[in-house]
Formats: sequence, C-alpha cells, structure tokens
Amino acid sequence: MKESSLKSQLKEPPSFQQRGFRPELMQQIKLQALQDEGSERPSKKRLAIYNGVAAFAVALCLFVLSFWSTGWIGEKEKETAAPVVAERTIYERDGKVILEVYPQPELVAGQYAGFIFSFKEPLSTFKDKTLTIQAVHAETGATELLSAKVIIGTPSSGYEGLERYTMGIVLPFGGPWRLEVTLDDSFYADAVVHFAEPDWKESGRYKSGSIDWIGEEGGVAIVEVPFPAGHPQKVTWRFWRLPFDNKESSLEIQAIRQEGGERLTLFSSKVEGIQQPFSALNGEGRKAVTAIELPERGLWRLLPYVDGKLQEALVVKAQ
Repeated sequence: MKESSLKSQLKEPPSFQQRGFRPELMQQIKLQALQDEGSERPSKKRLAIYNGVAAFAVALCLFVLSFWSTGWIGEKEKETAAPVVAERTIYERDGKVILEVYPQPELVAGQYAGFIFSFKEPLSTFKDKTLTIQAVHAETGATELLSAKVIIGTPSSGYEGLERYTMGIVLPFGGPWRLEVTLDDSFYADAVVHFAEPDWKESGRYKSGSIDWIGEEGGVAIVEVPFPAGHPQKVTWRFWRLPFDNKESSLEIQAIRQEGGERLTLFSSKVEGIQQPFSALNGEGRKAVTAIELPERGLWRLLPYVDGKLQEALVVKAQ
C-alpha cells in the first residue's frame, strides 16, 4: 500500500510556486532544523550536518522534478514484455487430440520444408468438404497461403483417414507462425511452429548444360544475369517441383531488401494480363520469363509466388 501511495504521489507535479530551489527555501530548512534543537547556538559540527541535510533535500527534490518533467514516472508502469509464443504441434478439442503436425527439422524461412498434417478424426469428418491451410505470422499478422481450397474425397495413401496429409511449405521470414486449418471456411484446428531467419548471402550457383543458374537444382532457380540497380532485367525462372499443365495460372515476384523496408512487388502476371505465364521445360517442371527491376544496390531476397503460394526464395545482389 505504501509503495502504491508513493507512486501515486510521484506522478503529481511538484507544488513549487517558483521553479527550482531558492536561497530563501534553503535558509528556511536550516532555521527549522535549529528550532528543533533548541535556541542554543549550534556548533560547527552540527552546522555542517544541517548543511548536509539541506543539500540532500535539494538533490532529492530536483531528482523527483526531473523524472516527473520527462514523463518517466508512470510511463515505466505501462511497459510490458513482448509476448512469448510457444511452439505447439498438437491441437485438442474437448480433451481429445484432433490434429498433430510433424515438421521437418531445422525450419528456415525462404527454404522448402516438408510437413505432415495428421488428422485424427475419421474421413467422414472431412469428406466432400473444402480444406484450406494458411500461415499467420504471430508477431506481424502477415498471412501466407499454404494449401488452396481442396475438396476432400479420398483418404491418405495407405490409411483410412487423413492421417498423412503432406505438403511443402515455404515462408518469407522467420519467427513464430500459426498454421491454421479451416473446413468449409470455418476454423477447425491450428498449430504453432518457429522458422529461423535465413542468412543474407547470395544464393549458390550451378551449371546445367551450357547455362549457369542461380539457386538450387531440383527447386527454384534463375539463369545467372547481372542486376544493375534501377534498371529492368530479363530473368528466366525454372520451377523444378511444379509440373506444367495448361490450366490458367499466376506468377508474382516480390522482393525484400537486406536493409529492411516493405516487400515490393516486382512482377505480377495478373497485373500484366497474362493468363498463363509458364511453359513446359523438357518435361521437368516449368519455366517463366519476367522483367524485374531492383531499385537500390545491395542484397535482395526474391520471393516467387505461383498461384498465390510462395516457392523457394533466392538472394541476389544489385550492383
């Protein structure tokens, strides 16, 4: 109670009619001390003590005044620690586990990661319903599509239900992500996983035939070209994991600069009015050609989205 009362009093402005301590106020403190000791003349030693007490009172009041004027008192009480989001791979309802998520070890943002979603309820719970999975960044609220709307009709291979629902996931930046599952657009279950921040170093190179590529063979890669800052550059993309089909599709290239800032959209097939930006690539995956411009020098992380879902990221340097 005393501590609470003291905090309350300290929040109020000092009741000095004039700013700071005046010589008259110091003299009053000395005289009051003399009166308390009687009318006899104080010794030099006692007078030194009185002067010390007065000086301490001056310092204490100036200390309180300075902290009140800067708004420190009261503001500290408002400060709260950042919430800690714990990893959670099991979701229960009414004391029963209905979902368990199995991520691969060492999750890193921008890199492909395999996941197994093990649904514990029978297939009848999901049959003929639309299943959607998205990721929500716990700190920023950013959302990423992981699995577009899929109508469930058959069980996982070798199982009676959806005990082994697999997918590959790529997320743009690190931190805690909540993987949210919906059925017919209604919340069903979720899990929380942590992705580490990736290193800011240029993506590796490899050679295929006579062509030099930036990226990873078997994943996402681009033909090696220079990136002059502030100038458009033609870029050929290769997506190994995505077989080509003639259905309408979309491609969007976003980018994040190492020094920070918002994500930029460098290319969008929808904006360009291109219904099918891809073509077949020797029966292995698909390819696309875009023009992108990196506005400033430095390292950039390129984020390619195919049909709204992020693929592996690439780090390139604009000169």
